[in-house]
Amino acid sequence: MHQIKIRIKIPIKTPHSPLNRTKGRNLKSNLLKRRLKILPFGPDSLCEFTSKRKISWVGSRAAVNKTLIKTLKKSKKRPDAAKGFWSTRKRPDACPALCPGCRWIGVPYSEQLGEKFERLNEAFSGFDPIQYSKWTQSLEPSPLPWRYRARGFYRAQIQAGRFVFGLTRKLKAGYPEFEVIEIPICPVQTEALNRVLVFASGLLAQEIEIPIFGLILDEQSIGIVIKSRFSESTHRRISELFATQSIAVWINWNPSAGDRVVSPKHWQCVHGPRQGTATFPPGEFSQVHSVAHQRALTRASDFLRMRPGDSVLDLYSGGGRSVRLWQSQGAGGLAIELSGTAVERLRPSLNPSRFEALQGRVVDRLPQIDRWLGAQKSPPMAYLNPPREGLETAVVQKLSQETRLVRMAYLSCQPRTLARDLDILVRGNWDIEALIPFDFFPQTPHLEVLALLKFRRNP
Repeated sequence: MHQIKIRIKIPIKTPHSPLNRTKGRNLKSNLLKRRLKILPFGPDSLCEFTSKRKISWVGSRAAVNKTLIKTLKKSKKRPDAAKGFWSTRKRPDACPALCPGCRWIGVPYSEQLGEKFERLNEAFSGFDPIQYSKWTQSLEPSPLPWRYRARGFYRAQIQAGRFVFGLTRKLKAGYPEFEVIEIPICPVQTEALNRVLVFASGLLAQEIEIPIFGLILDEQSIGIVIKSRFSESTHRRISELFATQSIAVWINWNPSAGDRVVSPKHWQCVHGPRQGTATFPPGEFSQVHSVAHQRALTRASDFLRMRPGDSVLDLYSGGGRSVRLWQSQGAGGLAIELSGTAVERLRPSLNPSRFEALQGRVVDRLPQIDRWLGAQKSPPMAYLNPPREGLETAVVQKLSQETRLVRMAYLSCQPRTLARDLDILVRGNWDIEALIPFDFFPQTPHLEVLALLKFRRNP
């Protein structure tokens, strides 16, 4: 009978405190005691279990199901395999074995959708189950499970006397040492992005004297992050490398590149349609799955029912795709985005008499939001697309008590923070009309959820 050997990691948090160290030892002891019970089970699918503390054993999937679910309840994050999720996993041939990019790569797509919907149910477990069942619609699968990612960041590292570009893998948990896993052909990236990655890495592979930190790529441009201040010789060398190419090339001079990859004020275009300081460099936020994102925007637009002359408050507007949609429907409004680059790129496409774009944190722009709402002749709508952390406390508290909005669409990439924010909004003046989950990130555990809300008018 065919057997599949799979490695699973337990996400156990063990800060340096006596209590947590004791929990770690007890867990190790309990798992080792159960080792003999696991081994005799039938070989329907063989699993190798390893934790960060190097506890490991081999047993059947059925045994892992029975023993681990109870043992791991204390952990905030349960492993994906606790329910036998990896039973038929098969990694594509083009995918490097150690690549950490897609945790669910090779898992049948139907199983991915089922697990994602279950995670959504877990995030909203605190809500009334009858009401939740009325709100929640079926998960909309991705129209492109493969070849959907059209941009990415690739870390650089010198290996065997040449630069390689790819994703990082920690060599040891809790330590900064890492290695870069080269991904010349990635099955989730578009063919155009793969071509750009192969082209850029091939030209820069031998330039080990240049302190390259990483590459920011999309299908039309290359961004090279240099871990140093401006250097005339480096600038000249990169210009020479790409002199005969038609693609746009930018350099970001950032001597402190690290967790924060780029320095927003130090982009420079060295080749392509613009010379000198780059007004619109690569790297501002946009959804990686543009087709799925457009579907979500269409559902939000159908709910908001935007008409000419209406107004909309667009918070966390990112690259401005939603703002352009509202404007094309004849609406005006106010857009707020943290990225100055994204705002500068958006403003030229806006009608200044109808739409205004502000740069900054939404929580810092609450006074401007209040003045804008007070100046509207008809009740406006709202569209929110915050980061994983969700809405800031002051923002969600203001929206929960806001009486000048009529409808709201909230697109979230983290169901747990969405559930937290919706709980506050429902306690205020809002009713949930629908929850629509979308698969924006096939081959990964992440999903996007669109919440549609209507203002509750008290009798």
